[in-house]
Amino acid sequence: MFRPTKIKHYLRYMERLGFDAKRVLADTRIQHDMLDDPAYLIDTSQSQRVVSNMISLTGNDELGFDIGLDANFDDFGIAGYALMCCRHLKDVFDTWAAFGPTLVGSHLTLQLEERGGGRWRVTFNESVPLGPLLRFCAEETLSAGDWLSCTVIRDDIHYESVEFAYPTPDNIERYERVFNAPVIFDAPVTAVNVASPSLYQPCPDHRDTEFFNLCQSYCHEVMREITEGRPLSFKVRQIFLNSAGNLPNLETTAELLHMSSRTFKRKLQQEGVNFNELLSEFRCDLVKKYIESNKSLPLEKVALLTGYSDAKSLSRAFKNWTGQTVSDYRRTH
Repeated sequence: MFRPTKIKHYLRYMERLGFDAKRVLADTRIQHDMLDDPAYLIDTSQSQRVVSNMISLTGNDELGFDIGLDANFDDFGIAGYALMCCRHLKDVFDTWAAFGPTLVGSHLTLQLEERGGGRWRVTFNESVPLGPLLRFCAEETLSAGDWLSCTVIRDDIHYESVEFAYPTPDNIERYERVFNAPVIFDAPVTAVNVASPSLYQPCPDHRDTEFFNLCQSYCHEVMREITEGRPLSFKVRQIFLNSAGNLPNLETTAELLHMSSRTFKRKLQQEGVNFNELLSEFRCDLVKKYIESNKSLPLEKVALLTGYSDAKSLSRAFKNWTGQTVSDYRRTH
């Protein structure tokens, strides 16, 4: 569950194209009159339906790029203020990784790898299987991220290469214009490889550290309010959703929830669950969604996306979860 910040951006964009909210929100169960309520949350299936509606209404196969490059700080809600006062690109990455999924509604989570010599790589993982919507989400997130990064540091991002985990689209020239670098399709994961600038190149404008910390604290407080009063198991699932592609272990999850491992296990036990059950349930649901969203997706890739070392390990786990082989499940779903 997350705030509908991105949905409000979509509605503003679509209104400029002549499409009213009723058509954009059709069959989503999203209550238009509740979108400005800070306590109102939506789920991934509702957000995905909005994206499908927008693509259908516009017939625009470059809509992800167009919306991503249309973004400004206001479109990121309160997270936008935290992003606006970032002091360097590492701040931008950390802020988006922490708040993007819940406070903005991003479907892609981020993993950063620093490679030395100022070079770095960001991998973009699906928080839930997106199927054919992965292209829209990747185009939107990467183009908005490029604009955001360039705006914060007042410098261009120089890519070594950009990788996309889907087949080559018809508009490959648009990709080359946006990224000005070799573009690779049908890659194992969606990722950008950056040559420069360094993650720690300071912003040329003076950014007040105290104000930056204040914005971060406020975003953390809003995140706390979203989960306050909800079961601990709900909070654990939110962490899993925000960490897809790199699911945390028990100790890391406890640390993210600001409690000891012992306290964490005890509180889960009080709810009648344990960590391994929650992790297995989440992985099972994730695997099922990948299989259902793309029946031709190789099992090796599903294993990679869900944290298994190989397809054989995933097959064993799936049989234990469901009593069915992956092949049987594909045939019946």
